[in-house]
Amino acid sequence: MAENEQYASWTNEKYEPVNKHRAKKYTLVVYPQDMPENWRKVLRETMWDVLISPLHDKDVNADNEPKKPHHHVIVSAGKAWITMNDLVELGKKLRGIAKPQKCSNPKGMVRYFIHADNPEKAQYDKSKIEVYGNYDIEEYFRSTIGEERAIRREIVEYIFENEVTELAHLVAYSMYHNELWDDYIASHTIYINQVIRSVRHGGRTKTEVKADPETGEVIE
Repeated sequence: MAENEQYASWTNEKYEPVNKHRAKKYTLVVYPQDMPENWRKVLRETMWDVLISPLHDKDVNADNEPKKPHHHVIVSAGKAWITMNDLVELGKKLRGIAKPQKCSNPKGMVRYFIHADNPEKAQYDKSKIEVYGNYDIEEYFRSTIGEERAIRREIVEYIFENEVTELAHLVAYSMYHNELWDDYIASHTIYINQVIRSVRHGGRTKTEVKADPETGEVIE
């Protein structure tokens, strides 16, 4: 077998002219069982910024057959360009990389690392995302005002409906059952604790309250 036949077929293609085959960010799918043990080190040696997803080892195809375990990876050169020829050299060193794709939506891709917007898919731990270089992934997971309002309502309704009287109980539930709630509670502890305290001391525990449609004041 010729040496280059062991590499993915995309590494044998020609990518000319160079300026049509370049981007500032690429996304890769990496199959670790086909890679050398030091593949992370090789990626870091490129001097690119690198993000690596948790190992996707619970994904399934449409027919429910398990997918081959893999990582999703983003490589970025900041304001500089990465060419497909650069990636060909990387592919020949590492093997086990599917053909790179230009990454036009890094936020969506990073969220896909853990299937944040795909609850029907296997869920993965955000803390297992590996970051090498100049990346702040937290901005990709911050909620919009509308999303935060929805999360707050879900939490408060849960407190009322289950008559939660201890913050620790809510935190324990959120840690294991709802990561979004856990993040919200961590950054809005005073507000959530005040709601819980009001329930503990006999406050209103129904969400079906009447309010003046113009002023928003509660009508007793």
